Amino acid sequence: MTAMTRVLAVIAARGGSKGLPGKNVRPLAGRPMIAWSVAAALASRRLQRIVVSTDDADIAAAAAEAGAEVPFLRPAELATDGASLIDAIFHAVDTLSETPSHIVLLQATSPLRLAADIDGCVDLCAGRGAPAAATICEAAKSPYWMFHLDPDGSVRLVIPQDELPQQRQALPVAWTANGAVYVAETNWLRRERTFWRPGVTLGYPMPAERSVDIDSLLDFRLAEMLMAERTS
Repeated sequence: MTAMTRVLAVIAARGGSKGLPGKNVRPLAGRPMIAWSVAAALASRRLQRIVVSTDDADIAAAAAEAGAEVPFLRPAELATDGASLIDAIFHAVDTLSETPSHIVLLQATSPLRLAADIDGCVDLCAGRGAPAAATICEAAKSPYWMFHLDPDGSVRLVIPQDELPQQRQALPVAWTANGAVYVAETNWLRRERTFWRPGVTLGYPMPAERSVDIDSLLDFRLAEMLMAERTS
């Protein structure tokens, strides 16, 4: 495995959100939302360089004011709804002529993560000699009691089980990606083109109160409430 000698953080924040327009610069507890990701990255002890990849001038200005490097704007073709985030990451790496041993992806839509979450995920990856790690949180709703709705109105379990515990507390714990921190060896990520490989990627648990991934106004309102509790 590649030694963790230089870690590049890429904060990804494209414009043009349809679910919540302008969300990356929307004020959250007195700062543009992206500023919270920049602050967590700057407080990390494991990141050697922090750059923002965005196609949006307003996001770039807010990120720079918060203290991040914004040495370029992402090409429009890498900022569409269907564009590959992996392509955007390596556009940043190749534009910078960087040779990091590892890449950390921080999505601006996870403003509640802390520097400790970044460092914990990076330390897990380095300490176990794994090619990749990512943050996870306990699923709010168990997939063992989720259903498909058929055209006739009947329901089928998503995970068919002949014998399911009748009590929620007896169900196996399920985890989900929370989108806050991704870590990978650079060469491995370039080859695999994903942070997720079953049986390979390590999961770093985070609490639910720091795991809000903002896609909608409801998500943002929840983040406001949690951030108010943190900063009060």
